[in-house]
Amino acid sequence: MDVAKVGDEAFEAIGRVQAKLELVCSRCLEPFAIPVDASFELRYVPEPAPDAAEGEEEEIAADDLTTAFYRDGALDIRELLREQFQLVLPMKPLCSDACRGLCALCGTNLNRSECECKPEWEDPRLAPLKSLLTRPKEN
Repeated sequence: MDVAKVGDEAFEAIGRVQAKLELVCSRCLEPFAIPVDASFELRYVPEPAPDAAEGEEEEIAADDLTTAFYRDGALDIRELLREQFQLVLPMKPLCSDACRGLCALCGTNLNRSECECKPEWEDPRLAPLKSLLTRPKEN
């Protein structure tokens, strides 16, 4: 990461984050790793003093999305890394697109083995259609 002073109190941080994050699959609950390779460019300015007009709506300018704040003359790199990791996290982490998940009845990981369970649940909204299949045909 390169940090350069821009103006009197602002700094510009340009860098790249490379890591592997350990996640849990949403379907089969197995741990897996995803690679992170993200570039960033942020402008740091001093944190503003607490404002008496708290709770008022403010319009966010495009420049505000790349602006972060520092406190007591120090940049918080942990917050920068946390943000970069959160940006690459999938909403529903999957170990693979073909993950079959867990059996809803016995909990067997269907990626590793098959189970003997036979789901018997039927959608009650489709019950009237099922009666059409069992009615005798009219001539």
